[in-house]
Amino acid sequence: MDKLTYLAQLNLLVRSVEVDLGITEVSSSEKAILSAVSLLLKANSPEVSVQQLLEHELVADIPKPTVYRALKSLVDTGLLEKVRFGRYSVANPLASVQFNSNI
Repeated sequence: MDKLTYLAQLNLLVRSVEVDLGITEVSSSEKAILSAVSLLLKANSPEVSVQQLLEHELVADIPKPTVYRALKSLVDTGLLEKVRFGRYSVANPLASVQFNSNI
């Protein structure tokens, strides 16, 4: 399989997971933040600080104002929870999404 075909198949897989999660209408910045939160939660604690997000490789190139707007939007739409000042976690409905293992 050539690299371009492999990339195309990965894009189809990502799109399928986005549909499963119900995040197809979420901006690319918001998707990057959701991904970073998920990865950071797996590695550390049940909540993530804004500073951790800003330093994460998936978010580091996103301007700070965009990160803060995206966090607000993700909380407003119920995808993230603001646990306390400057700390976030994945919202319960999103955390419990089941994936099809045949993808």
